[in-house]
Amino acid sequence: NERMFLKEYCCVLQPLASALDILQAESKCFIGYLLPTLASLRTKLQAIKPTLKMAAPLVEAILTSLKRRFEGYDLRDEMIIASLTLPQFRLRWLDDNDRRNYARNLLYEQVLAVQQVEMQAEQQNGSAEMPQPDDDFFMFVADTFKQTDETAEVDMYLSDTSRDIESLLKFPCILKLFKRYNTSLPSSAPVERLFSLAGQILTPRRNRLTDSHFQRQLLLRANKVFVAQSKIFTI
Repeated sequence: NERMFLKEYCCVLQPLASALDILQAESKCFIGYLLPTLASLRTKLQAIKPTLKMAAPLVEAILTSLKRRFEGYDLRDEMIIASLTLPQFRLRWLDDNDRRNYARNLLYEQVLAVQQVEMQAEQQNGSAEMPQPDDDFFMFVADTFKQTDETAEVDMYLSDTSRDIESLLKFPCILKLFKRYNTSLPSSAPVERLFSLAGQILTPRRNRLTDSHFQRQLLLRANKVFVAQSKIFTI
């Protein structure tokens, strides 16, 4: 019984540990990872639960805690946009058609708002083309498609198969939304690691460092991988 319980215990906590590793990572520390990670964690735990004999209450406790801690997060538009603008997920993490349609329409609205801001900026800068006096009279079929520019970019983005962040360069409006909504961190772990790294620099024997000198050393230590790569390229 003890061996069975330990086996089921590890089976239950393995998805939870993987979710924590994803949310506390430094390479992909975007708030858009939160909702897809929670959705995948719930799916994995619910799939494991029927196979358990002793650890089923543990699964129920984890699911209840997740619901209580993150209640309402999946209804917040900014969280949905943050996850949609990550090429790794797009609409894949949404579990039903109603939520997918809502998310798609929400992305349409956000892209349209970005395009309207850009058009206003162009008009204020005087870079937009001046209309001709009789332009109001002329109407052609091709002009009706100008209102669907935002839907075209969103549809192209959602149908794109690439899951790399660099693929956002092909979609300028989506990229702006990604920068706006994914600046927050899903966890404080990267910041805590930065404080720990700072403690290794500001030691009792180096307590007379100036603020600017300390900041430069911390920046170099935190980005030592890129510094090493630049040395290789220089050589």
